[in-house]
Amino acid sequence: MAQLSLLAAALLCLACDEQGADAADEEATVSALVVGSTAEMWGLLTVPRGGGPAELRHVGVPDSILWTGSTDLPVARDLRRLGDVMVVLLTENGRVLRYDPLEDSVGQVLRLSPDATFADVSGAYATLLDSDHRIVHVVTPAGLSEYAASEDVSWAAAFDGGLVLRTASEPSRLLLIDQETDEVILDAATGEPPPLVTAWGQRLVVVAEDERHLRIFATDDGSLVGEVDMENSIRSLAASPSSHEIYVATDDPPRLHRVSRFSLDVREIGEYATSIVDLRSGLFGGALLVRAEDGIGEIAAGQSAWRSLAGSWRSDLPLSLPGGRTIVLRDDEAHLRGFVEPSEQVLAGGSPAWWVPVRWNAGGGGPPSLTEPNLEAQSGRADRTGDRVAQPRGSDDAAPADQTIEQAGHYAIVASARQPAGVEALLARLAEGGYPTRLHRFPDEAGNDWFRGLVGPYPTRARALAAARQLRREHDLQAWVTELGRSE
Repeated sequence: MAQLSLLAAALLCLACDEQGADAADEEATVSALVVGSTAEMWGLLTVPRGGGPAELRHVGVPDSILWTGSTDLPVARDLRRLGDVMVVLLTENGRVLRYDPLEDSVGQVLRLSPDATFADVSGAYATLLDSDHRIVHVVTPAGLSEYAASEDVSWAAAFDGGLVLRTASEPSRLLLIDQETDEVILDAATGEPPPLVTAWGQRLVVVAEDERHLRIFATDDGSLVGEVDMENSIRSLAASPSSHEIYVATDDPPRLHRVSRFSLDVREIGEYATSIVDLRSGLFGGALLVRAEDGIGEIAAGQSAWRSLAGSWRSDLPLSLPGGRTIVLRDDEAHLRGFVEPSEQVLAGGSPAWWVPVRWNAGGGGPPSLTEPNLEAQSGRADRTGDRVAQPRGSDDAAPADQTIEQAGHYAIVASARQPAGVEALLARLAEGGYPTRLHRFPDEAGNDWFRGLVGPYPTRARALAAARQLRREHDLQAWVTELGRSE
């Protein structure tokens, strides 16, 4: 156990060193990989803003409709993605609906007042606040939970096993709550910009009360794992799709930075004429979308130049797509713009719609009209684990040398580093203990190769979470869970 703990610590240091060493390389390659999935797994779900059936569009050809639903959806004043496939609709009269496009079915989750708003959407959790700001409503793909706070809440976010709240008091405080015990495991002062839940729900990035420092906490126990002095007032935060970097906008003068979540090294992306008030990572890492005081724009990966986008900022748009293209909202219409050639075309056939990226082919689902092959079905091997999550392995179950994900499923990630040797050593030791392990090579949004140590696959997220807890108990490893499909 001690050897495994030391090895895990060494891997973290290795990741930090490699990230810093490669930070000098400003040239970035746009990657089609999004947290273990390829662009071919994704589609664009459009929901008419005036109500009606949803449509699925090709992510590479947004004007190409692959499928049209048969369920009439109501008018939604706001809509957010829930997990990889579902969406949550908030209607004008306060109804909260959950729509599953794979089943083409919609159902009411709860009824709130017309003043209800989304507080945050992170992964498979959507949190909402009603006019009574002491009740936090959490919608998941499977159900609903609610939390009663002792004081007014201005912002909230949920993640696996926890809930984080920002109070409306002066000064504002941040409360991190263990959902199993309702215990407050962190109570800290916080600045104005909303916190950021990142690294697959394992880290909480908070702007300190002085609004100049980033403080990073572990979500499982509330411990402080790092602090960064940004030297200027922080206006907004965003995470890269791979969660390897945190983007930070500061004032005096307006600048944009990226911070490695491994080494906490800070690199300046660029200095700009006006303050940046909001940031959004491109879904596939090819660009960073920016809302400033005088308009919106985008910055290509690995560059500092700002390209202005004539349009407006909404919860779903602008949206950065593969190949340097961006969907921009202007005059209530979606316009597709190319990055190299500034040509434009109006999408959605003149019908205003919400645009939501969904992983359509990730789990073997999808409508019959889709002709692209789905992922290989999950084998029955992981279903026979009994009470113990790990299972005995034979020599034919060794981590595959081709470093690709051949089985879709839920995995516990136990290590991530720029070099494979240390990860392989850790996986070999876990394999000796009966864990099914795999080595996964993937590029980040800058085109750099990383190596993940995986345990799994498991058929459900709950089983993978159980494996992660077991790894922590038995080997003191801080594992986090993600769903992966076939990587190319």
